[in-house]
Amino acid sequence: MTSLHETGLSALAADAVMLNTWINLGQEVRGVFDKNQYQEELAQSNVNAVLKRIPHLRANDRSVARGQ
Repeated sequence: MTSLHETGLSALAADAVMLNTWINLGQEVRGVFDKNQYQEELAQSNVNAVLKRIPHLRANDRSVARGQ
């Protein structure tokens, strides 16, 4: 028969394992979130780069249309 002390220690150990599992899961979720955030920021920077070029392209289209 296990003593109350041993039962308490095994319960504490089980809690520590569960806490470690939750910490690891949280880190994985954070990693996925960080990766998605990076991809969104990269996509937005690509969109911004294209948008910056549009007025330039339109100016070239107008000059070509005028025969310049």
